[in-house]
Amino acid sequence: MAVQQKYSYDLTYQLGILKLMARDPSFLKLHPDVVQPRFFILDTHMQVAQILLGFFKKHAESPSYDSMRKEMGDYFLSFNTRDETKQEIHRVVEQIYREEITNRDAIMQSVCYFAQSSSLRSAMKNVLDLIDQQGPLDEAEILVRKALAVGSRQTESWSFFEKIQGFRDRMIADRAYYPKFKIKTYFPSLDRATHGGIGAGQIWVVAARPKRGKSTLMVNLGASAIYQGKTVVHFSFGDMTKMDVMVKYAQRFSGMTAEQIMQGYDVESFCDKIVQAQPSACLEIIYDSPGVVGVPEMHATLGQLKVIRGINPDLVIVDYANKMKKPVQDNSYLSMSLIYDQLKALADDYECAILTGTQLRRKSGKDGDAGEGDTEEVAESYAQVADCDLMMFIHQTQSDEAQGNKATLNVSVNRRGEAVKVPVVFKKAIALFKETLGR
Repeated sequence: MAVQQKYSYDLTYQLGILKLMARDPSFLKLHPDVVQPRFFILDTHMQVAQILLGFFKKHAESPSYDSMRKEMGDYFLSFNTRDETKQEIHRVVEQIYREEITNRDAIMQSVCYFAQSSSLRSAMKNVLDLIDQQGPLDEAEILVRKALAVGSRQTESWSFFEKIQGFRDRMIADRAYYPKFKIKTYFPSLDRATHGGIGAGQIWVVAARPKRGKSTLMVNLGASAIYQGKTVVHFSFGDMTKMDVMVKYAQRFSGMTAEQIMQGYDVESFCDKIVQAQPSACLEIIYDSPGVVGVPEMHATLGQLKVIRGINPDLVIVDYANKMKKPVQDNSYLSMSLIYDQLKALADDYECAILTGTQLRRKSGKDGDAGEGDTEEVAESYAQVADCDLMMFIHQTQSDEAQGNKATLNVSVNRRGEAVKVPVVFKKAIALFKETLGR
């Protein structure tokens, strides 16, 4: 087994995996959980894997050599790839299409073993956490079974007319449609469109131009969770320090301005009433400098909170994902795609909801009319749009800006609900977003 694990890290085997991906679509169909860009050592290999997987997702087949060259050209143009990186990617692609696969079975065994052992290590950590907390042992068995199943799953077909019997019960048992819990946003139109709010395992994204209220809206949604007795862990990787985040929440809970709080108004009594009404509510605020912390480090921090202090998050706020450490330094598109894959895994591991923000391109829209809900405006990576469960845009017309406190939350991406426009009042001085009855 030690030899097999060594092969998983061997660059020869990594090239072999790319050859399989380029020539054998059945391998991708049978083992979608083991061929992931993050398993590759070199950035160049990671990017080639991303291009191959992107083509497979669009066409359900592996690209021919000519199709791959065209796909690379589009990739280079879209993401302004450096000349040195282009040359390296060309060299790798030439190699995987020129050379034959001489050790196919060994490569398949190696990559499946590596994915399985990685999943098993993660599962064992969670099992130890369960034992420390004297949790139910049946959950530990489920975690281990899932890890052992990685790399050995077979395609399962459903017979529609058989499965349709008792279909509602099947839907209720599916966590994608009926999450473990939902957190109301207290925006009535948004709660109706999402069938009750943000659910466990989901990723919601707030998109806006700079200084349009992304952080404040996330604080409002965090406050809504607190009002419902939930546990919120708020990570700030942007311009807002711990104190800035504290002030935002204090404003939101009390309805006071920062100046009033500094003048000595009794903000503590407002917060005491919330704790008395919802004793199970918990709010943890964590700050790190931009570009220092990635999702693995954030995962470790949440693990420490869970094991040492018994804090298990219901809602994790990431303000915001674009400011996290990039897995691939010179490729924002690939980095954001990997970050969202990792956030999705974190949401599944902790059975929590994740709320984050993203920038719109600074030159998008005309004057004050950006953010209407066009997903093409999203900066850095369209993967943020493709991978989230919901994306809402903070939109202000020129008329709204003139009046100062009006805006619209345009929900243009809603995986299991309808698109909706939510008219709101944004009172910046007291960090409040509130739905209005009309424009």
